[in-house]
Amino acid sequence: MLVQPRFGADESQFSIRGSGLRSNFHERGVNLFINGTPYQDADGFSDFETIELQAVREVEVWKGANALRYGGNTSGGGVNFITYTGENSSPLHISLEGGAYGLFKGQISSGGVRGPLSYYASLSETEIGGYREHSHQGRQRLYGNLGWRVSDRTSARLDLIYVNAAEQLPGALTRQEFLAAPRKADPGYVTDNWGRFQNAVHVGLDVTHRIDDRQEIEVIAYGQYRKLYHPIYQILDQGTRTFGGEFRYRYAGTLFGHGDRFVAGFAPQIGTQGDRNYQNLLGQPGALAARFGDRSTNWGFYFDNQFDIRPGLTFVVGGRGDTAYRRYEDHFLSDGDQSDHRTYRAFSPKFGLTWQVSDQVQVFGNISRSYEPPLMFELTSFGAPGFLPLKAQDTWQYEVGTRGNVSNRLNWDLAFFDLEVRNELMNVNLVPYPGAFHIPKLSECACPSPRLRNRAGCRVEEWPAPATRSPLVPRCVHVCAVHVPRRHNLYDWHKIGLFLEAANLTDRNYSASVQVDAGNGRFYEPANRRSVYGGVRWHF
Repeated sequence: MLVQPRFGADESQFSIRGSGLRSNFHERGVNLFINGTPYQDADGFSDFETIELQAVREVEVWKGANALRYGGNTSGGGVNFITYTGENSSPLHISLEGGAYGLFKGQISSGGVRGPLSYYASLSETEIGGYREHSHQGRQRLYGNLGWRVSDRTSARLDLIYVNAAEQLPGALTRQEFLAAPRKADPGYVTDNWGRFQNAVHVGLDVTHRIDDRQEIEVIAYGQYRKLYHPIYQILDQGTRTFGGEFRYRYAGTLFGHGDRFVAGFAPQIGTQGDRNYQNLLGQPGALAARFGDRSTNWGFYFDNQFDIRPGLTFVVGGRGDTAYRRYEDHFLSDGDQSDHRTYRAFSPKFGLTWQVSDQVQVFGNISRSYEPPLMFELTSFGAPGFLPLKAQDTWQYEVGTRGNVSNRLNWDLAFFDLEVRNELMNVNLVPYPGAFHIPKLSECACPSPRLRNRAGCRVEEWPAPATRSPLVPRCVHVCAVHVPRRHNLYDWHKIGLFLEAANLTDRNYSASVQVDAGNGRFYEPANRRSVYGGVRWHF
């Protein structure tokens, strides 16, 4: 798993096993969940900068087809953010921190149990001045959940998330700019005040009923709305609504006298978006340039079964069937009607074996498929008369590995995997005319298909580069080490803790992420230089 911050922001490039490495903004290729409830737009686009990690108690990472237990259907897998509840939170928690480049963050939360009811609420404020020019950010996040134990067999939980987020975008730099003045912003971004300003709300209801000691059903309903004001090459005024549900059945018992664990689910989802795009006149809206609406509908059925052939040896079989419908309605017809629609269908199987060598050591292997239709903005990329003729990204993944520990001191999780990708969705950012400020994005399917492998924790990408491939993408990229700063409590006294974090102590000038296939030569997104942060936490 790799997280690379863009502009030192919460908005980062997030990748599992190479997923989404060619996305220049936001996230694709990984299913996101909040307490097991899907948390993304219906077409698969994700915006995880709205997630407040200080309200998250633990994070589950399911790589590849292992995410099928939650209905995940992407090559990267799934990430489930499990928040605090009244059962495991403090009656009052306060956290304050600050540090380099104008960082201030404060959080206050409270949780508790009152009879059959439990509650948790978190309110946080984040302000970052930014390492670079034109990179100020602000976040206000409200998290809350209410639990109700209806009976010994039935429980319900209501989750509520509200986020107000604002960030300036400094843009990427050329190599010369990156080396000479990494704190500068792209001048055009400053002139036209590029940024993202949004309000988002997410509501999820989860009801779980235990039928008996072996069987359980779970019913989920959720909805989310995002209002986005987004000055870039044009000023985008968007309203996005996503509604969905899920029915999950779980069984843990025996089959033909052998241990057996089974989960199946049905997951409908629908999303609509309305857009009005205006000319960007020095950061102010000008004439209407586009008006359209789109609809994304998904119907997915999945199952995953683990059958114990004998004690310690388990056969795993599963699959997911998907029907995805995409529709685009053009309401700005002065430049022609770009309306279009398309349907994608597939079944993705999974087969595997796990061998529990001992209580501490496991060996595993599996074969699985993932099927990912294009995102809506990829289908309607620059120059499309309607939808571009894009196929769904189709990946077969082969994996063997081992995990375990020795005396609870030495732990390992090692996997060797091979991803065979057909029709990989790629960025091609073109200069429409000499000296153009805006570099429009075109999506295409890669041919021949690249392969992604992993050996001993070192990722290797092999790209048989066609002639049209940007020189930014080499034939072979080795990424073997990533430094991750850790936050440590330096001092704890009763219910008060002090902590300190330091990063990039050698003060290196490096690019944390890059813009892929930038036709204007602006690839580099400089990371923060030497940084020190500290804070205090109270638990009552």
